[in-house]
Amino acid sequence: MSALNLPDATCVHCGQRFNSANCSYGVAEEQLPEGVHSKFVKLERDAEAQAFLLRCGARSRSVRWAQSAAASALRTTLSLTDANGLVGRGSMHVLSTSQARALLRPGEPEIAAARGVLLDVGAGDGSATSLLAPLFAHVLATEVSAPMVRRLQARDFAAVLHSADVQLEAVTAAAAAAGVPLPQAGLDCVALLNVLDRCDTPLTLLAQLRDLLIPGEGRLLLAVVLPFRPFVEDGTQRRAPAEPLAMSPEASFEASLTALWEGVLQPLGFSLEACARVPYLSDGDQKCPVYVLDDALLVLSRK
Repeated sequence: MSALNLPDATCVHCGQRFNSANCSYGVAEEQLPEGVHSKFVKLERDAEAQAFLLRCGARSRSVRWAQSAAASALRTTLSLTDANGLVGRGSMHVLSTSQARALLRPGEPEIAAARGVLLDVGAGDGSATSLLAPLFAHVLATEVSAPMVRRLQARDFAAVLHSADVQLEAVTAAAAAAGVPLPQAGLDCVALLNVLDRCDTPLTLLAQLRDLLIPGEGRLLLAVVLPFRPFVEDGTQRRAPAEPLAMSPEASFEASLTALWEGVLQPLGFSLEACARVPYLSDGDQKCPVYVLDDALLVLSRK
């Protein structure tokens, strides 16, 4: 499928409209510190990203209009996430299965057997979870939105915790209820994809997830929209998080990534295993078929 068949995309931050074939995966590596630059992995649009874009482009404008109208009506009493969950919007694409394998298990062949346990925190409708799942023998998911929980369960994810609680006791109870065996040493992988900028206490959450990992071996797969412009959904309103991070909302991608690593993640006791830049794609509305933001992907281990 040629790039000419891909739909237009709109940047959420600046409103610029462009062909989605031109989404960026690169960085100005000379603007990154050596500890980050040396871990950068250049990815590119692959078949799964292209398929997501084509699905977005194939949705008729009348369908997008109808979903937008329904979501707008629901927004008078519900959060945007809940409204999107009820009308069938809110799917996102961050990375493909093969890209996740390349970042989490470099050098592993595509035919390698699934192994270990994944915890996907704030899994949404499960669209991203389903692409990570083939790498793991067992999948746990957490989600605070009830409509999104129902969509997760419709994808046959057996262990879904309808809660923001990711402390060990809650995760262990959810795993036990679903018959998922958890290693005593910790989890093999935790995914936190585009949740940090919608979290009330991001530093607390990162510390909790760090402590769930197998020391040295477990991995946190973190996707963060940069520049960092956080808010928390509080019913129908939006507010600032209780734990602000010292990151400029107007900084460049490279400066934002540096601040995230040096000012937030490194002081929390993480080691950087790999990082990448990918477009964060989400299905659109009556104005545009697909929306895009810039995501930093970081693979972190617990020291």
